[in-house]
Amino acid sequence: MDFSVINNGCEPITKTFRAYLHVDGTSKSKQYDSNLSVNAQASVTDYSAGKSPVRANTIKVVLYAANAIDMITRSDSTFTRSIPVFYRVQPIHQPHALA
Repeated sequence: MDFSVINNGCEPITKTFRAYLHVDGTSKSKQYDSNLSVNAQASVTDYSAGKSPVRANTIKVVLYAANAIDMITRSDSTFTRSIPVFYRVQPIHQPHALA
């Protein structure tokens, strides 16, 4: 799984903030970052959140600044997406008996 956060504000971020990854309500990862310039992004790539059950799973990324960063609106500090997980059954090929 890959995810990233972007500073789309007017000022660079110079204090540490946290990005939490939740899968189905369970915290899976905490990423810490600081010094994020305007329009710059901090990314996490190829993170394994473990096995997911076969169903719709909810992925949520929450940014938490511990009141260290002034945020005009907090509505853009959480991202939630539901993703389906499928599995495919492989057919079993059995040889036919010759009569």
